[in-house]
Amino acid sequence: MNNVFDGIEMPMGLGMALPKNVPALDMFSNMDASHKQAVIDYTHQINSKNEMHEFVREIAEGKSFM
Repeated sequence: MNNVFDGIEMPMGLGMALPKNVPALDMFSNMDASHKQAVIDYTHQINSKNEMHEFVREIAEGKSFM
């Protein structure tokens, strides 16, 4: 199941984890569409809730996934 954020479909795990980390949500919100898509594409490698939370923490730190 997917969520829609700012017109972009995203995996449910990412859609649930981002709001729990406001700095990551802000960073994601300010990304251009291609960067958002790169983040979403990267989530297909994530296999657990803990990995998703670590990934979201990295987004908050400004790590690039392109």
